Amino acid sequence: MEDTVRAVDVADAILEQLLPGKKVGVGKFHSLLYICQGICLGVAGRMLFDEAIEAWRDGPVVPDVHYLHRGVDFLSYGSLPEGSRKELDSASLRIVDYVVANYGRVHEVDLQRWVCGR
Repeated sequence: MEDTVRAVDVADAILEQLLPGKKVGVGKFHSLLYICQGICLGVAGRMLFDEAIEAWRDGPVVPDVHYLHRGVDFLSYGSLPEGSRKELDSASLRIVDYVVANYGRVHEVDLQRWVCGR
């Protein structure tokens, strides 16, 4: 894995991997972004992206990405044209693939409870 990438590039990869043509709630989306960062830290010992993750009322949020979709309840691939999964190296893409494969089908409420420790 090389240098960190932008969170919006990871976000684009998540949205592409989820269910093409389908929408995902922003809470679940940010939980998946949070899990990607955690898996990268745990496996590679480094951050996947440099942007801050904050604990908001409903769960983890990457504010820099949130402000790109502010006011929207659901996202789908192409919702964040500022991001490009092409910026991720193969190791980073494997992390996104792993997270989406293992957590992408978990119901949003359950995923948020899990990441918030509730």
